[in-house]
Amino acid sequence: MLHYILLLFLIGILPLAFGKLMYDIINQGESKWMLIVYGWIILFALFEIVSVPLILLNKSLSLLCVVYTSVLLMGYIVLCYIRRLSKRKKTWKIEKKSYGKLEFFIMGCAVAIIIFQVIYVVWNTHMDADDTFYIGHAVTALNTDKMYRFSPYTGAALESIPINYVLSPLSMFWAFLSKLSGVHPAIIAHIFIPIIFIPMSYIVVYSISIKIFGSSKTDVGLFLLLYAILQQYGYVSVYTASTFLLFRIWQGKAMLANIFLPMLFLMAENFLRERKGKWLQVFLVSLSICCCSSMGVVLGAIEMFVLTLVYAISEKKISIIWKGIILCLPYIFCGGMYVMMKI
Repeated sequence: MLHYILLLFLIGILPLAFGKLMYDIINQGESKWMLIVYGWIILFALFEIVSVPLILLNKSLSLLCVVYTSVLLMGYIVLCYIRRLSKRKKTWKIEKKSYGKLEFFIMGCAVAIIIFQVIYVVWNTHMDADDTFYIGHAVTALNTDKMYRFSPYTGAALESIPINYVLSPLSMFWAFLSKLSGVHPAIIAHIFIPIIFIPMSYIVVYSISIKIFGSSKTDVGLFLLLYAILQQYGYVSVYTASTFLLFRIWQGKAMLANIFLPMLFLMAENFLRERKGKWLQVFLVSLSICCCSSMGVVLGAIEMFVLTLVYAISEKKISIIWKGIILCLPYIFCGGMYVMMKI
């Protein structure tokens, strides 16, 4: 039981604590439901910064756990200090919104569908062929204390490290959670991650809908309800975003499609419109995208390029292009590292 309590602290309370600090420092009107999303962005971004050098240097998983835990502690202290300097009012009180009967019914239906999806996914655990590779790497790292040095299929030593997975080391993050909590990586991925990340996907969509429809609660509720229904019945092929959301959300490519690429769109819009303090959020989202999936290095860069081009033309400001280039540095670095290691 203590193992699961510790795991819930790591994947629930810890992200909320980091998200609250981020919200207090640079919040400009986003929903407080975004706290958990902010927190996970910070966790993944810091893990990308810490883990990639240690893996390339052939350091142990134990050392990664020590260094990453220390960085989280220092990061929390620094954010607390920055929040204190910012002198923002700190409160957990969520703004009260009055809903009419129709609005309450629509939003209630949407929330009910989301809860049903979470329960169904957790209760009917989907086992995927990718477990052999992704969960296999996490289990191998736990048993050998080495990261990406042994084949998850045979246990034989690898002749060369899989650089695309080293630059997007999500499997090692599951290994980190497992080493600290004592819960098996397969249980973490298939049971606990869907409980957190499926609602997170809908929180991001909810925030985007507010950007689109503004204060119209009926339109926002209908948008969220329609989106939930489309996700519910989106299994028209194994490649759709809804398939990855409800079957494989613990995989980096599923998080990429359903959470972090939409989050990049949401945060980049704020930054490129020159709203104060948003550059850090966009930079952290970009690092999180790189951490989740090697495909994110390409797709994140393309999305950032398109957004930068659109806003530079619409705002008629050449300075926006330079901002976009700076925020593409994580993608440029990871892409450059991949090309150098492959040549």
